[in-house]
Amino acid sequence: MAEAGGSAAKADPPDPPAAAAGGGAAEPVLMVEENAPDLVRCAVGDLQREEEARREPEAPYYWEEGEAGLEAPTAKKVWHWTYWGGEKALEGAEFTGEIFANFFGITQSKYQWVIDAKNREEEEKAQKALEDGQRKQLLLEKMIAEEKAKLAALEAEEVASEV
Repeated sequence: MAEAGGSAAKADPPDPPAAAAGGGAAEPVLMVEENAPDLVRCAVGDLQREEEARREPEAPYYWEEGEAGLEAPTAKKVWHWTYWGGEKALEGAEFTGEIFANFFGITQSKYQWVIDAKNREEEEKAQKALEDGQRKQLLLEKMIAEEKAKLAALEAEEVASEV
């Protein structure tokens, strides 16, 4: 708890009433879609780092304290195992929920197919413009080569007629 100097020593995990009242409850994590603008990603990342910095460091479980932890009271051991088990159960539920949400497409926009079609059309339009530009370039190069050949032939005739 608190020492005479005012600094906090290693604290026990929050008791169940404090955790239920929000004292030890985990803060929600902001999720950002993969195709979100960079500015949004930066802002959310900054918010998450600030939130992590504000959290108090968690006290180690009794089994992480070595030999001294094994001599902890039974109530503390039961609370640590309950807290750890609940934490792992919530992590598993969150992971499973994310898998199901991705599988059923809940994480995508209702009109994602319209966005995909528009992107596909833009890509096709850009590809067609590139191909047309390349065709024109090749045609110009061919015309230039033909003109050079004609010019060379005319110069050869002119040189031949002078001699």
